[in-house]
Amino acid sequence: MRSILDDIAARLRAGDYKNEEHVRLAIVARLLDVLDWNIWNPTEVNTEFSPVRNEDASRVDIAVFMPPQYHRPAIFIEVKAVGKLTPYIDSAETQLRDYNRNNQAEISVLTDGRLWRFYLASAAGEFKQKCFEDLDLLSTELSIADIEKTFRLFLSKETLLNGNSVEQARIFLRRTDDQRTMFDVLPIAIRDAELDPTSSKVQCFVARCAEKGVICTQEDARQFILNNPTGPIPSNVIAREALTSHPTVTPTDRVASPPEATNQSHRLELKNASHTVRLSNNRGANATGRNLPNKKFLVFAQSIAAPTTPSFRADRSASFEKSQELIQQGILVPLPDGTFRLMRDIEFSSSSAAASVFMGTSASGPREWK
Repeated sequence: MRSILDDIAARLRAGDYKNEEHVRLAIVARLLDVLDWNIWNPTEVNTEFSPVRNEDASRVDIAVFMPPQYHRPAIFIEVKAVGKLTPYIDSAETQLRDYNRNNQAEISVLTDGRLWRFYLASAAGEFKQKCFEDLDLLSTELSIADIEKTFRLFLSKETLLNGNSVEQARIFLRRTDDQRTMFDVLPIAIRDAELDPTSSKVQCFVARCAEKGVICTQEDARQFILNNPTGPIPSNVIAREALTSHPTVTPTDRVASPPEATNQSHRLELKNASHTVRLSNNRGANATGRNLPNKKFLVFAQSIAAPTTPSFRADRSASFEKSQELIQQGILVPLPDGTFRLMRDIEFSSSSAAASVFMGTSASGPREWK
């Protein structure tokens, strides 16, 4: 996909796309094809689709439908000629909103080929407030890899069929303005550090946040980078930036962060790795933790939680609500594959509560933690 994105960017710079039809065929359809949609099946990728039956007044440029029944729209895409999106964004959003009134798509998109805006029509509020992500294919601050991740996360057939696209879109919408800024500048800061060996990722991240008006301490920056989807900081960078009062925590030397660890003897006890148990499943869960003397259960930072199942979401159990609370607090951070990374050690009321959160479904702690 990266070679295709490179080619599209080169043609955008050269001005090869002269009209809306060029964008629809040579950019949008090309990307849908590489994202595993069957563009040769008009039942799956339907152009000029009427969202209201027997009404010709409005038609969606491209409507993508979920197999195998093809009853439910996965994506609505409204296409403009290159450079024609920004000047008419208000009317374009109104147009996309109206398409979703009678036949709502999972994800809706506005694009002129270069600029891409992603919307979650099922979210509350005015339609313009439902935009959860935007991309510029000619951005000098985003890499092709970053752009590819976004397309695969929100528009690929796999992530739309398994529900991860919508789940991640909801998470993006729940982020505070500061959190969005931090996620936006992270890949930029990492490349800044790669280009300037005299600066660490933490320093570059703090500086980039400050440029956007977000104040971030070095320790906050360090923790954010350690636990974000882009990956952890190399150990030599951690050593440069770690504060003496916040030693680096490794998987074999876990201690609970205050207020979970209330005394020194408790901390020392938690260091005993022989009591560590692990949980995993085929949907991406991979967590470690241990039972505590107070009958509660501690899950270690860097553990991975599986995406929640539809039945788990429908039950609205206390464990499901706990998982949503951790996501909203930024303690469970979404990863590109739909799983979540735990940013710090967390204490749960029981091993079953912890197992349910990390399995993404109702689970028995004694059976799952081994």
